[in-house]
Amino acid sequence: MIRRVACPPPPAFSQSATLHICTLTPDDTLFRVYRGDDPVQFVRSSRDTRFHPLPAPWDATEVLYAGSSPEVAISETVLRWHDRTEEGGKIILSRSQIQGRKLVALRTDGPLDLVDFTGFGMKPLTELVEDGVAEGIFLSDASSYSLTQEWGACFRSQCSRAAGFRWMSRHHNSSCCYVFFGEPCRGIKFLPSAPPEEIAVGTPGGDILQDCLGALGWEAEW
Repeated sequence: MIRRVACPPPPAFSQSATLHICTLTPDDTLFRVYRGDDPVQFVRSSRDTRFHPLPAPWDATEVLYAGSSPEVAISETVLRWHDRTEEGGKIILSRSQIQGRKLVALRTDGPLDLVDFTGFGMKPLTELVEDGVAEGIFLSDASSYSLTQEWGACFRSQCSRAAGFRWMSRHHNSSCCYVFFGEPCRGIKFLPSAPPEEIAVGTPGGDILQDCLGALGWEAEW
């Protein structure tokens, strides 16, 4: 089992830093793994995630998560618990963890400004972290989500017009994760660049999942 970095405590709301902004363009492709009928539905889920739900004054925020590659979209959903398994243990992914999941590629019909926490975008956080390391905001596990959500509210309060955040995935660390917030994304459409495909044997998403399973030494009940 991998020991994850702890999330540092969030700063007082009076503290601020000049956060780095990047722009997502209509030429950039995003990938999502989802269930249901609508691949671009912003939601308020009852399940905690890294940046949802956010505390007040952002507690009504609806979110949409995506990734920069099909591999990260699969790793952050179907395989997101792989770092909590014992070394050398045989893992068989159950059919229920795969069934009904679809992979879709998305583009936007306009640019979106995002707070960037990749590369040099991490440096401003050193002004806000007094105890611990800034990477823990993005590398800590689900036990720290109450803290990461407070960080999310802090970032939104400092950059309220930003449409979302970008950071390096902890499950597939050569790819980026994105979270988009409903209100600042109004007026911009997320459009599938191809029809969504079920993750199943013989589909592109199924082939990618099988490659990921092979790298992990896992199996799946198809």
